Amino acid sequence: MQELTGFRLVPASPARAWATPTDLGKQLGLQTAFGVDGAVTPLFAAADASPAETLATYPDGSAAVALRQSPDGWTLFVGAPGLTSELIRLAARKAGVHLYTQTDCNVYANGPIVALHAAQDGPITLDTGRRGQVQDALTGVRAGSGPRVTVPMKKGDTRVLRY
Repeated sequence: MQELTGFRLVPASPARAWATPTDLGKQLGLQTAFGVDGAVTPLFAAADASPAETLATYPDGSAAVALRQSPDGWTLFVGAPGLTSELIRLAARKAGVHLYTQTDCNVYANGPIVALHAAQDGPITLDTGRRGQVQDALTGVRAGSGPRVTVPMKKGDTRVLRY
């Protein structure tokens, strides 16, 4: 596991497999604790993660989520079960992946077409990554100008946009 993650992992046995974000984790976008409200076996912690690499801890203080930069790129260790969308977005950002939105929603993108499916009520800010007009691909109605366009949505809505 060390060869894969870059961290020295050790068995962990806190009463709860619960990861609570550290201040650093919160600065990087992890706002919500996650995991299992009970013991999990096997469970591992990053024993050699420094405080500057620890993004979340188990109740016993051991590193449940750790991020390290190596010569080959970023390594993210997540010991607690139940990855959150915040954690996946953090990993994507560190990997250099373009994120179309910072809001929880389903995104389908292919060429100049992006479909958004809302997971909750509220506006979704779409980042196309480039300047230019954004319009509804089905009706032709202008949604705004990129690179960022805010689209009002309700839970369950789907919008297909062209940019």
